[in-house]
Amino acid sequence: MSKLNSFVVALLFLSVLFVLPEPGGGAVEAEKAVQKKVESFSLTGTLEESIRELEKMGGVKIRVDWDAIESTGVKRKTKILLKGSNTKLIEITELMLIQVMEKGKPLGWFILDDNLYLTTQVRVLRRNVAPVRSVGRSKIPPRAKSSARRVRELKFEGTELADVIETLRQISGVNIFVNWRAMEMEGINRRTPITFHARRISTAQGLNLIVKELNAEKDKFSSIYWVVDGGVVHISTGSVLEMTMRTRVVDVADLLFVAPNFTGTRIKISVIGNQQGNSQGTSGSSSGSMYGDEESDDQSGTSGEQSLLDLRTRQEEQLINIVKNSIGQDMWEPSGKGSITLFNKKLVITQSLLGWKLMEMSGR
Repeated sequence: MSKLNSFVVALLFLSVLFVLPEPGGGAVEAEKAVQKKVESFSLTGTLEESIRELEKMGGVKIRVDWDAIESTGVKRKTKILLKGSNTKLIEITELMLIQVMEKGKPLGWFILDDNLYLTTQVRVLRRNVAPVRSVGRSKIPPRAKSSARRVRELKFEGTELADVIETLRQISGVNIFVNWRAMEMEGINRRTPITFHARRISTAQGLNLIVKELNAEKDKFSSIYWVVDGGVVHISTGSVLEMTMRTRVVDVADLLFVAPNFTGTRIKISVIGNQQGNSQGTSGSSSGSMYGDEESDDQSGTSGEQSLLDLRTRQEEQLINIVKNSIGQDMWEPSGKGSITLFNKKLVITQSLLGWKLMEMSGR
């Protein structure tokens, strides 16, 4: 009986990573399958059920690293509510992952050996160093080995924007979600042509080149930006990013340090230069000290404390103004949505995703 139990445990251990059934029929090449557009979809069941529905929609094998995903707090029975039309299978998958993932614990995906793998963002990035647990001993193709940080070469000549983003997504392994509906409101769509040639650049630099070409003569609200939120790169317009607020705390103790103006030892000038101690030098009748008179010394402590307090207050005000001016006063209350407060030598900043992006850009 004990041998039978051991055998059952071994089988469960080997099968715990991937429990979803194989989709019926021959598997379609994964990279082509995930680009298929679904005319209409409605995912209203659990996460596990929704993944099975995606398999049927695209005819693609989906492998799930449940150990990693459940360690983030997401369960197989987590509810999904996702409806839409005319959307690529991979975009539906990304929306599903965004909907269920816990804050600060992003989920991700990658393609390997004609399979679509769902796991955590950490494991997606780690696969460029060593195979993740869900991959086993499968060989990683050259594209999957390419660094998520650097791209050898990007060359586009009038290439459609959708294809450019997909290329960058595939060679970097980064989750990229594009808000096409918002971008179309600014005259940009999937077929907008992109042209640039660059070597040895990071994924971030590649995204910068893309949005730079799209933003000619646009103001900050109609311009296109890319931001990282929840472990996913979002590409959208400034007006849409302005709708989502985030609060962050920044320690600025070092910037607010004020060196106190210490008062030195007071020396009677009258006693200097007369080492013999004559009556004139030792009598003290001649006044005058190196740092002022005695009367001012009695009040120096109070005035010094007030000066130090004033200096600190001015530094705090200057620091807050520097932050505000970096993106424009119109982004802060009362004109805008942002707010900034100094508490215990920490800046508590509430600003939109657009505001945070503009601050990031101003610091380059």
